[in-house]
Amino acid sequence: MRLIKLAASVAVASLVGGCSNGTAFDHADAAADSAVAQDAANDRATDAGLADGGGEAGNSSLCGASSFLFCDGFEHSGGLLNWSQTYASGGIPTADTTHVYRGSYALHAHIDAIAGPDASAYAQVQQVQAWPAHVFVRYFAYQPSPHPTSPSGLVDLLQAASPYPGLEMLTDPPSGGLAMKTYSTAHDQAWASDGGVMTPDQWVCIELEVDTGAGTSHLYMNDVEVADLAGSNLALPQLGILGVGLNFFQSSAQGAQDAWIDEVAVNGTRIGCAN
Repeated sequence: MRLIKLAASVAVASLVGGCSNGTAFDHADAAADSAVAQDAANDRATDAGLADGGGEAGNSSLCGASSFLFCDGFEHSGGLLNWSQTYASGGIPTADTTHVYRGSYALHAHIDAIAGPDASAYAQVQQVQAWPAHVFVRYFAYQPSPHPTSPSGLVDLLQAASPYPGLEMLTDPPSGGLAMKTYSTAHDQAWASDGGVMTPDQWVCIELEVDTGAGTSHLYMNDVEVADLAGSNLALPQLGILGVGLNFFQSSAQGAQDAWIDEVAVNGTRIGCAN
C-alpha cells in the first residue's frame, strides 16, 4: 500500500443504490497470498478477450431476478429511472449500448474536456438509501485507453447529510492503478495499491466492502481481494448515498473522458462477479 498526501476533500452530494446475498469472507490470510492472487486477477482481466472486453453482452441482466438491497443493469426503458437522481457538472450520465457487460445497456459517464488546473467535473447517478453498517457494492467498470491524466473516481459511498463525509474508489494515472480515499471525515486518508490495476478496454469486476462500525474497507477485483488496498481506522459515519459514474477533483487539463458502468449491486453480504 502507498499512502497518498491529500490535497483537499471533495464533498460529492450524490445518491445511489444496491443488490445480493453472498458468503462471509475471512481476511486473515489475504495478505500472505496477495502478490500471487493479484497477478492472477490482473491476468484474468487482461485475458478476458471476449465480446466487448470480456463482457457478457447478449446475456440478460441478472438484476431483475436478484434479492439484493439494490441492483440495476440500466435496462429500464428510461435508462436511469431506477436511480434517485443524476448529479453532473461538466459532463453527463446516460444509458447507451456502446459498451455493455450484460443485457443491452450500461451507464455511460461522459466528462467534457477540462481546461484545468484544479478544475472539477462529474457525471454520476445516485441512490439515496440507508445502507447497512457493513455493506458491499459490486459493479462492472470499463475504462477505454488511454487512462485519464488525473485520478478518476468511479464510486462514492457517503453520508446523506452535509458535509457529506464518505469514501471514494479511484483509478490513478498513468496506468489505472486502484486507489481509495476518504473525504470530509474527522481523519481523511488516501492510499493506493502497488499491484491492483484497472486494465483499460476490458470489463473489470469490482466489489467494495465497507464496515463503518469497524472502520475498515476491502476491495476485490475479479473476485480476488486487492490485499494492499485494505483500509483501517476509517472515520466513516452511517452511509446513505451511493454514487457511480466518473468524477474528477482538482484535475489537471485533459481531454474529454468516458467510462461505462454496468450491473451495480448492493448487499449486506458478499455478492461476487457471477451474480
